[in-house]
Amino acid sequence: MKRTQEDAEKTRQAILDAGLALFMEKGFGHTSMEDIARSASVTRGAIYWHFKSKEDFVIAVADSIYQETSEKVNRFFSMGTTLVEKITITLKNLGYWYLEDDRICLKRKVLSSVLITKNQSLIGKIFNNIYPGESFPAKAEFIPFIIRKMEEHFNLPGLAKCSQQEVQEGFLLITSFLEGFLDIIIRSKEIMTRKVIDNIVDRFMEGFSHSYRHILEEK
Repeated sequence: MKRTQEDAEKTRQAILDAGLALFMEKGFGHTSMEDIARSASVTRGAIYWHFKSKEDFVIAVADSIYQETSEKVNRFFSMGTTLVEKITITLKNLGYWYLEDDRICLKRKVLSSVLITKNQSLIGKIFNNIYPGESFPAKAEFIPFIIRKMEEHFNLPGLAKCSQQEVQEGFLLITSFLEGFLDIIIRSKEIMTRKVIDNIVDRFMEGFSHSYRHILEEK
């Protein structure tokens, strides 16, 4: 009997789950494809059908995080009326997601642990998978590249009134907050609640809105 698409997806998911757990337990460098196959109770042929290498596995994890996050950000952003509301709602709901979904936290931990090795070849492959057809930007161009990608997805007319440096500083501020915020949620779930998340985001947005009100203006 031929495997159905659903069966194949279940196998792929079991392999992903097994690999994520092993990477956290043993580390990326000390985990083999054979280890993952045994943990997932699949044959070597099955694992190599879905993932040709450990790098392919990490690329799939990065793609999964990107796709899930993009879908949620688009949905959360559309829930607000003003730009301040859109950003506030998005930050809060991303916090709730990480608080209540252990799987996205595990994916993020694994990806962070691999990328901290600064494997430029792997980083380049992850980039090319997410942005096919784009050239990997030089260090000085990476932030402007990401900002341009954001402008393609969101309507931010206030940016036209600001200098490039000011836009970059605002982007770095809100990105740094979000990255640190999610990491703290992952590490300290026992003290986090939705109310705590609301309070933290509200306090951050008070300062951010005051400093960048001319960027956040919609007219």
